[in-house]
Amino acid sequence: MKQLDRRIDYVFFRPPRNGGQVRVQRAHVVRDIVDGLHPSDHFAVVADLEIWG
Repeated sequence: MKQLDRRIDYVFFRPPRNGGQVRVQRAHVVRDIVDGLHPSDHFAVVADLEIWG
């Protein structure tokens, strides 16, 4: 049984070496179905990060 509302996933990243800043622009869970099946036992998490400075 999938518990979509009970799972917590994390996105790890390494901060910029020059002390720059990072902001999450968007984060979402990919729930695509391929050929009628989920391609994995969990959904992918995608995060778009803005890095500057």
